[in-house]
Amino acid sequence: MPVTVMVTCLFATQVQLSTSDLLSEAKYAEKMQNKPEHGPALLTYVWSGMTLAGLVAVLASGPVIRNWGAKSAYLLSAVPAFGALLVVSRGYLEEKKLNSEEVAKVQARFLQQQEACILCFMMLVGSICIIATGLAFSNVMLNCVVSMVVFIAMLVS
Repeated sequence: MPVTVMVTCLFATQVQLSTSDLLSEAKYAEKMQNKPEHGPALLTYVWSGMTLAGLVAVLASGPVIRNWGAKSAYLLSAVPAFGALLVVSRGYLEEKKLNSEEVAKVQARFLQQQEACILCFMMLVGSICIIATGLAFSNVMLNCVVSMVVFIAMLVS
């Protein structure tokens, strides 16, 4: 497998992990706001589950890689990733569907925070620059310079 394809796959993996993490944190934060008295128990439950799942994954990865090869570990991990996709696509996160008036309110609230929107856009452009440079060029100094320019741009903004 070419290095570029491998980096792209690892990037997609990190995007999926970050998205799942963000969605789950948002959901349990919402639940804690609804019933604050159960907040500590819910947080303990969530983090215990994540820790236990991570431990099982680490313990299982050795035998899986030894018996079936390194690619099989990625194939095996695609099963829970697909499960997360099903949860989101089927609407199991209990998100409320907004009508056009509610959508307009949300958009107006975001447009009032122009600095945050501009900063998010700058972060997107900076991340794309770093990723594209890393994928297109093998020059370490160039990658370092691009990363430092993005860092300083984010720091100054």
